[in-house]
Amino acid sequence: MSRFKKVLAVVLGTTLALGSSLTAFASSGDTWTGNGDVEGWVNKKVITIDVPTDAATSLAFSLDPQGLAAATQGGKHGDVDIDANATVLFKYADATTDPEAKAKYGATSKSIALKNYSAIPVDLSVKVKVSDATGIKLVNSSTFGESKTADLYLAVVGNSGEEGAAATTALTAEDQTITKALDEAPAAAFVTEYDASEGYTFSLIDDEDDLAALTFSDYTFTVTGAANPNGDWSELTEAAPKLSIVYSAVAQDAEEDDPYADATAVTLIKGATTVYGMYADLPFAKADITGTKVKVDDADYADIAEVGNDSAIKFANDSAWETATSVVIYIIAGDDIYKYTFK
Repeated sequence: MSRFKKVLAVVLGTTLALGSSLTAFASSGDTWTGNGDVEGWVNKKVITIDVPTDAATSLAFSLDPQGLAAATQGGKHGDVDIDANATVLFKYADATTDPEAKAKYGATSKSIALKNYSAIPVDLSVKVKVSDATGIKLVNSSTFGESKTADLYLAVVGNSGEEGAAATTALTAEDQTITKALDEAPAAAFVTEYDASEGYTFSLIDDEDDLAALTFSDYTFTVTGAANPNGDWSELTEAAPKLSIVYSAVAQDAEEDDPYADATAVTLIKGATTVYGMYADLPFAKADITGTKVKVDDADYADIAEVGNDSAIKFANDSAWETATSVVIYIIAGDDIYKYTFK
């Protein structure tokens, strides 16, 4: 019996060795096709800016040029701490469970951070202005001097300067625009998942603690203010000025529409010191002009201060034009825009 097992083992071993050396041959001209497909696609260019939930309440303020709240240990605000000499009051700290930690009011608001939660770098634009300030004079300094008018200073102070340095923007009744380039969010802020019904998804992680542990590029600002303590506010006790802040963001590689792309082209001659276009050659009268812009090379559009005289449209020459490769002037006349280049 044992001799039979040995013979069988030898036979099987020989069979396996022979089998492993066999090769399959295909007929000439056969074709093999490997079918491919697209695994999926997710949009990673969705722009998301994180805004604090208390942003609106953080920007609420009271004008107190006479220091009434401080003089009464809080006045209508209740049992709170009021910073000495503050004439504009923002609530910059909330009360806590500690009886000694009262809410705090002062001339500068709580910090507000607009964080880029996008997977792409964006250009952030923040427009700020003051409205409904009838009877109040908006000024660009908290030093009022001998003024006896109802002067109000409000300004945004944020990290929009060079390399994030603080920059101050005094507010007026017109939009003041603050811009800042924000880097993309860290890769750890996102997760790619697959669901049988939804397919692949790309989104922010939903764990708030994990998000809080990451560092995001941001524009962080406060609003500070002062009301002239020597001004006459007697007729303004019902005044209710409003602070308006509107933000928007676009991808840094986004192509911006040229606002003057559809302008009608006209050629003018560039003189030594001025640029002239005779009214006889232009499709509008001086009285029709509602705006002007000039673009030198790749610079931004700029306003032109001087527009014409009785016989010609005259533009003061700028020294930069002498070495410029391209100088283009735009005249806005009602709904029409005319583009003037030089020969």
